[in-house]
Amino acid sequence: MTEAMNRALLIIALAIATGTAAQEPVDAASRQWFTGSLYAVSPALSHAGATAIEPYAIYSRNTGSFDADGVHHASSDGTDEAILLTVVKFGLTDRLTIATTPAFSRSWNSGRESTDAGFGDLPIELEYRLQDGVVATGAPSVTASIGIRLPTGVHDHLRNPLNGRGSGAWSAKAGILAQSLFNTGDNHAMRVRLYGSVSIPVASVSVRDVSVYGTEDGFAGHVLPGASAEVGMSVGYALSQRWVLALDLLYDTAQGFALNGARADGIRLQTRSPSSASFAIAPAVEYSWSADAGIIAGVAFSAAGRNSASFVAPQIAISLSF
Repeated sequence: MTEAMNRALLIIALAIATGTAAQEPVDAASRQWFTGSLYAVSPALSHAGATAIEPYAIYSRNTGSFDADGVHHASSDGTDEAILLTVVKFGLTDRLTIATTPAFSRSWNSGRESTDAGFGDLPIELEYRLQDGVVATGAPSVTASIGIRLPTGVHDHLRNPLNGRGSGAWSAKAGILAQSLFNTGDNHAMRVRLYGSVSIPVASVSVRDVSVYGTEDGFAGHVLPGASAEVGMSVGYALSQRWVLALDLLYDTAQGFALNGARADGIRLQTRSPSSASFAIAPAVEYSWSADAGIIAGVAFSAAGRNSASFVAPQIAISLSF
């Protein structure tokens, strides 16, 4: 009788313990799988030797332009662009990462199709994680970056202005990123990224003939591109461990370029283009089949701007880490 009671008490105790454990909330954030949003930069990798690769396929359609007052003017004769770019990152140490994003593209429109495809300018950056994040409190990780953009894309001597792929300028860049990962009130993981960067050309650029700066055959001169800045915010809300809804909000601004030279007929040109700004929104859906691999698909589109083109750009990417 005593042995039977002991067994019964043991079963009851195990049932109570199991029930209590089942009622404890699961730490969703620590076990969540993310691929990352479409536009937000990511922190430095977590350990030396780590590698992250994220190839993108993007189709961008020019839908018109915003004038100096921010009024949108739609156009049915826009420029199309197919872009293949890959984010590549490698951990040099547990906090220092080197990153680059080679991009290959081709542009065309209904009036003058581009037959040339090519690589654009090549950014190379060093990222250093200044602070690790804390999931329990939502305290952010902080990553600072510095880098340079190499003028590998063609910018002048063009047969067609659509063949332009770069600026011709060496540019220095500095950026900052804060990322918070935490659990929401309903115990779903959420990740928020706030980031900003500034790019400054370090020298003027020689320009000949047809170029991305609007010059024509016979032109000879120089251009000094303007500085540019970007700030953005991304939010990822987990529906489950595998599925995430993502949203990017992105604001870009750029100073105009200063052009100085002479046309083929000898007339001197000394002009400065106006500054520009654009605001884009990019919703997306992420699906991860493991902690190290996933896919994201969405569409980016212009919401506002000034002296800038408007666009819509559906895209898809695969995120892999090793």
